[in-house]
Amino acid sequence: MTSAGSVLYGQVLWDPLRLIDQWDNRAATFFAAFSFSLATLTTNIAANSLSAGNDFTALWPKYLNIRRGQVICAIVGGWALAPWEILANAAGFLSFMGGYTVFLGPISGIMIADVSAWLGSWIGADGFGCSSIWCTRAKSISRRCIGQTVDIGTGQAS
Repeated sequence: MTSAGSVLYGQVLWDPLRLIDQWDNRAATFFAAFSFSLATLTTNIAANSLSAGNDFTALWPKYLNIRRGQVICAIVGGWALAPWEILANAAGFLSFMGGYTVFLGPISGIMIADVSAWLGSWIGADGFGCSSIWCTRAKSISRRCIGQTVDIGTGQAS
């Protein structure tokens, strides 16, 4: 789209909304802007709002349900953080992302350590010392989840 915009309009337009501003057809501009708005809204509801609402519900189940958690997410994420200020220029965006990694690094480290400690208790101190890659306790978990006994080595159900 950027190379086509440079051929048609004589300038490199990397932002699709700036490219749409160059169109003369009002109906095409409306439908393109409407589709961008709808895509943004549905993506944010599905990816951000539902998961945040679920997280808030897990924090205070007595007082919050998913709908109230989504409202809190909209207020905090949409207004309190002022995302238009973050995206106003490249320096602001890069400083935000640098600050964001200060929180994501420790959270990722804790999650990786938790999973490795939890799996280490299932695998055993000697590593993958079983005859197959799955240990006996992991097979029993698979049986409970599947509802039948499956030999992982042969794949036969019994």
